[in-house]
Amino acid sequence: MLVDLTQEAIDLAAKLRKKPNAYRPDCCPVACAIKQQIPKAQVLVGLAVVSIKYPDGDTHHYHLPPEGMEVVRKSDFHEEVLPTQFELIRG
Repeated sequence: MLVDLTQEAIDLAAKLRKKPNAYRPDCCPVACAIKQQIPKAQVLVGLAVVSIKYPDGDTHHYHLPPEGMEVVRKSDFHEEVLPTQFELIRG
């Protein structure tokens, strides 16, 4: 699955992070990008793995490629994240 990490997704993640009691997985730019592509999906992003529960109820697990892991790391440490694209690897 191709993830198109847009500036809009990055900005939304930063905005969500500022909310009181923000739920960490919802504040990830990768999760925001996937939700833009699949609006009703439930998305959990770890350092190396992404789980997506699709609107039809199916759940798929993916591995993040190195560039995706770098986005998660930078986001976790509040470093600048730039728009990019990367392919999730079906696990």
